[in-house]
Order: sequence, then C-alpha cells, then structure tokens
Amino acid sequence: MSETVSITGKMKKIDLEEVCKMICKENNYSIDGCDSYQEALSDSGGREYFIKDNEVYKVFDIEENEGGDIFKASESNGEIDFVLQYYNGGCSFEEALDEALSTI
Repeated sequence: MSETVSITGKMKKIDLEEVCKMICKENNYSIDGCDSYQEALSDSGGREYFIKDNEVYKVFDIEENEGGDIFKASESNGEIDFVLQYYNGGCSFEEALDEALSTI
C-alpha cells in the first residue's frame, strides 16, 4: 500500500565499481542478470546506498517523519544531510533523493 513517507538522514561519497563489488559481496547481493556490480547494488541496495553521477553514497542516520512533500539537501564537511517527505506511490526513494540533491 502506498503512503506518505518522510525521511531525514546523512550520506557521504564513496568510490564506485570496486566499492559496489565489496558491498555486494558483504551483503550477499546477487549479480545474476546484472552487467556490473553497480547495477547489482542499485537493484539490491534499497535505502542503504544511492548511486548518482558515478558516485556511491552510503545512507545513514535515517529517521521517519510526518508531514507534506519535502526535498532538501545540504553539504557540510564531506557529508550530505537530507530531508525527504513524499508519497511513495508517486516516486521512489532514489527519485526523491535525486530531487533533494538538485537543491544543492
């Protein structure tokens, strides 16, 4: 069932294909049917990892909140703080996070 979700958290950049490989192996994510570890991580990583512009971000300090649509992000000391609130029947976590990052 779709519902409005509200998320606050932090993330920071980490390297790409080798890190994707390491993360996939650590979490037993299957690479079957994928052309790369990056694709496997995107398919399996859920809200723990976010890939944008050939950068992998580890998502952490997530809290659920309540209210209307919010897409905000700010960068400080190599980390990105974000606040998301959206209807998950209208967009995905990745789409909401991408919208928030466009505000930086």
